[in-house]
Amino acid sequence: MRLKTSFSPLVRAGIATVALLAASLPAAALAVPVAAPPAADCSFKLGFADLAAQIPDVVGDCTGDEMHVANGDAVQPTTGGLLVWRKADNWTAFTDGATTWINGPAGIQARPNDQRFAWETEPVAPSQPIQVGETWPGTGLSLTLNRVDFGMTGSKQTVTLVYTLANTGQDTQLLTYDQGRDIYLTDNSGQRYASLCCASQAQVSEALQPGERVVEIAQFEASPTQPNVTALQVRFSRIGAILDATYTVPLAGR
Repeated sequence: MRLKTSFSPLVRAGIATVALLAASLPAAALAVPVAAPPAADCSFKLGFADLAAQIPDVVGDCTGDEMHVANGDAVQPTTGGLLVWRKADNWTAFTDGATTWINGPAGIQARPNDQRFAWETEPVAPSQPIQVGETWPGTGLSLTLNRVDFGMTGSKQTVTLVYTLANTGQDTQLLTYDQGRDIYLTDNSGQRYASLCCASQAQVSEALQPGERVVEIAQFEASPTQPNVTALQVRFSRIGAILDATYTVPLAGR
């Protein structure tokens, strides 16, 4: 998404501090200038809409559209300050420059910008690829690659991934991702296999309630039968709070 080259002072201040927001949302006080008037053609969506609906007098009206910045976070300016979705841990929050309201495990809680709640920690992800059947943890969300199937779809040889997403937190998890873009299948030679169009749902949108889980299927056109191909690697680059979940699939004995 290409960003407009002309931003209000509030948006420029928000973008300049997003790296800091990603670490502590934010860890130091922000200087929020006089709010711009609301824009008639913008709106709040998904988590931003939910947070704005719960504290409307604090958030105010939007003054521009939601935008994504270099580190993957999403921001949206309002008449009251700045809405932020943090890619690192999937939390949604609002700051007016001095106070942060964050939609956490106990609902919406407020704190000074230079403080953090005890639960504001990033998920402890494995430091190396894990095996099929194991679970990759995230903040409020976990992913398990249940199995990898090899077969045929029509005349094409395919590799099918069956995986489970589970809401392990106390809040609804709103997930939107593209299986062709956010899931990678490669082999040990470095070849990447293409997502198989239309055999599996490319665009996935889920609203998982606490304790709820869903099984999804992703399919790729692949024939990893060359003698030098001994293993596959599956990487889920971004599904909610799940970042770069990586699995190794040995091919020996298949």
